[in-house]
Amino acid sequence: MDDPTTAILNTAYQALCTHGSAALTVRDIAAESSMSKASNHYHYVGKDDPFVALLDSIETDLLAEPAAEGRQ
Repeated sequence: MDDPTTAILNTAYQALCTHGSAALTVRDIAAESSMSKASNHYHYVGKDDPFVALLDSIETDLLAEPAAEGRQ
């Protein structure tokens, strides 16, 4: 099972795909998750923190891809 922050990031990604970046809210993330809005705020204190963490995660994945492809 994923740790809570990873679960929130996965759900945030799903919500981003569903709602788009302009309309995405913490409430949308909570609605797509089994976690409450309060749980999201427990793990990510600021309102924007889950979004920033999601973008950081996506950036890390994108930057790691070329390095992984070069090793093949």
